[in-house]
Amino acid sequence: MSEAFLTYCKLFHQDIFEIHDTLEDAIVDNIYALTPDEQKELEVDLQKLLNRGDNLVNMDIGDFGFSNTQGLRYFLEQSLTTVQNQIQ
Repeated sequence: MSEAFLTYCKLFHQDIFEIHDTLEDAIVDNIYALTPDEQKELEVDLQKLLNRGDNLVNMDIGDFGFSNTQGLRYFLEQSLTTVQNQIQ
């Protein structure tokens, strides 16, 4: 994963929901916090992860803070849609 992906993930700290009411709001704000170049790198990483398909199950989803693959997939899909909208 790129440095941009790591930077993005670090923005989702333990107090994220004290700042944002929803995951979707946090995703939008955190993507806007990235530079345009970082957003492009993040888009590539998110596409790679989502292209793994069922192999997401083989990832250590605990590293992402999700208890199941559905939650992880939702987060990745929402992040990808948001970053693509921002890049356009």
